[in-house]
Amino acid sequence: MATLMEFWHEISRLVQAGRWGEAERRVAEAWPAQPSPEGMNEWGVLLAQHGRLTQAENAFRQIVERFPHYAPAYGNLGLVLRRLGRWEEAVQAFHRALALDGQFVEALNNLALLLRDLNRISEALPYLERAVQLRPDQAVLHANLAQLYRQLQRHTEAVRHFRLALATQSGHLDICIGLSLSLLALGEEGEAESWARLATELAPQHADAWNALGTILSTMGRYAEAQQCFDESLRHNPQNHLAYLNRGMIYLTQGRWQQGWDDYEHRLYTNLPEWQRFASPRWQGEPLHGRTIMLVAEQGIGDTIQFIRYAQVLRQQGARVLLECPRNLVALLSRVVDLESCYAQGDPLPPYDVYSPLLSVPRYIGTAPDTIRFEVPYIAPNGDLVEHWRPILSQLKGFRVGIAWQGNPNYPNDRQRSVPLQMFRSLAEIPGVRLVSLQKGPGEEQLTKCDFPVVDLGRHRDEAHGAFMDTAAIMQHLDLVICIDSAIAHLAGALGRPVWLLLGYVCDWRWGTEGETTFWYPTMRLFRQPKRHDWATVFAQVAKHLCSLVEQNLGRGRNTNSVDILVPISPGELLDKITILRIKRERITDWEKLRHVEIELAELERIAERSLPQSVELQNLVAELQAVNLTLWQVEDELRDCERRQDFGSHFIELARSVYRHNDRRADVKKRINLLLGSRLLEEKSYQPY
Repeated sequence: MATLMEFWHEISRLVQAGRWGEAERRVAEAWPAQPSPEGMNEWGVLLAQHGRLTQAENAFRQIVERFPHYAPAYGNLGLVLRRLGRWEEAVQAFHRALALDGQFVEALNNLALLLRDLNRISEALPYLERAVQLRPDQAVLHANLAQLYRQLQRHTEAVRHFRLALATQSGHLDICIGLSLSLLALGEEGEAESWARLATELAPQHADAWNALGTILSTMGRYAEAQQCFDESLRHNPQNHLAYLNRGMIYLTQGRWQQGWDDYEHRLYTNLPEWQRFASPRWQGEPLHGRTIMLVAEQGIGDTIQFIRYAQVLRQQGARVLLECPRNLVALLSRVVDLESCYAQGDPLPPYDVYSPLLSVPRYIGTAPDTIRFEVPYIAPNGDLVEHWRPILSQLKGFRVGIAWQGNPNYPNDRQRSVPLQMFRSLAEIPGVRLVSLQKGPGEEQLTKCDFPVVDLGRHRDEAHGAFMDTAAIMQHLDLVICIDSAIAHLAGALGRPVWLLLGYVCDWRWGTEGETTFWYPTMRLFRQPKRHDWATVFAQVAKHLCSLVEQNLGRGRNTNSVDILVPISPGELLDKITILRIKRERITDWEKLRHVEIELAELERIAERSLPQSVELQNLVAELQAVNLTLWQVEDELRDCERRQDFGSHFIELARSVYRHNDRRADVKKRINLLLGSRLLEEKSYQPY
């Protein structure tokens, strides 16, 4: 045994002296004479340690060929193949090692780490769990397992294993950072801050430690302190893209728009392979007139709905605008204003000149409240689905309020935005209010235990026609949407529907830190927590304002001198008024004016639903009437533009002449409606012929 040890000491000395040729010759001579798998395994490890990976691979393959039941060689072969980038072969080598020795802890750990790096987290988990069972006192195994649990959002288990790792290896930097972030995810912000501060004390020049502390402080709303941490992180590592991204979101929260957009761009570096698949160049603000741009959806569904509005802005610059997005959103986003075509991710794309990540467009447009104004709606619901849901929703008498209470539970800040359904009880108790669930997926199960009335429209909506397609149609029949910060809020805003958004004290950057309105969505009203975790005050304010709105809508206002005049009216005149109000609802952005329009429209629509029989022929006539009124609206806009320019030429004359032609057509459609329904009131017109 001593002779063998002396032999390998001699080989090691030769390697250290750089005398590889002599070392290789000595090993080649000794191998046939002393066929020891342990010895050749040592040689393979030595080669791998010095970066001679191909030779190391050959050494380990010689061992397993001659000693096919020697598990350590398969384990080391897996490590070499991993370093060579041959990941599937490495996985197979580790599996072979474990087939020979199911208690081979190093192989269990290394296979789990490889699967983690391949983003096969769930597959990696049982191997590390087994390794920890075999060696419960090994800190590195607990730390690795904790990191896997953290990636799987299983933070309670992550915290337990981080603590077990620290019990035998206190003061370990990466463990302190990981523990702090898992504690943050569980809402244990005070202890999370303590561990992150310890990490910065252990390694004051460690960029990730400062970034973790900044993340925790930002989540607590301590933005100035958080920014200092991100600055410190970048001082130690100017390439820390995550710190740039986090600082950018603080800038955007504070309304420091251009600085924010610049820093926010660093999110792209956290997933470079996604953007390297595009052959055409990235758009960076150059003129687009006559060119085709491919927008690429990113982030969450809410972000996509919010930022697809820029298709209209780019189209106004002369671009032909296309979009690549998740397959389930194609149906909805194909209905975006000025978006020419929509393609599912993974499908072949047509030719285009430039591409742009969707959330990069604001940077080059120069988006800020004082430089850009957004028109809503910019997404149109499917008309057939709107009509499909009309008779279902018309049965719900009262003031219809759509609600949503739960976002994606995997979103890091979900605990500060989602609320229990039970919080909506006070709204359900307001006389005349009918709550309608818009919740889909996580949180929907709370309906089964709800002890106050909430209309459930079924779990199958948005499945047959695409994500949010039914929801968009349903929203057209609601008086108001009240929800937490999720995709539902963005959809309501994009459709131009009245929406009240419930915000935590610390909320997403796009809503800022104060104010009841947002320039992103003119029809949205913000209700903010006055202090952290205080949802009770938010719902008390919402209930107060909802009571007032419902009273006005149902004619029970506080003004006892208000007068409602009841007069007979023909069906054509009623439907004409409704179509005009619907156009106003889509085009008026002033909150107070829009509220008055909504009140009047809701009342007239209820009268129409109660009084008029429905038929396909009537629906077609109403659609024709709406089209005529929309044309008249557009003609008046153009006439006013001519007036502003003092342009009274041929175009102005043609517009003015078109008014009486469209009005005659409008009168004809109204008369056809009255005749169809057998009305005793028939409007007549008589003018000089033209």
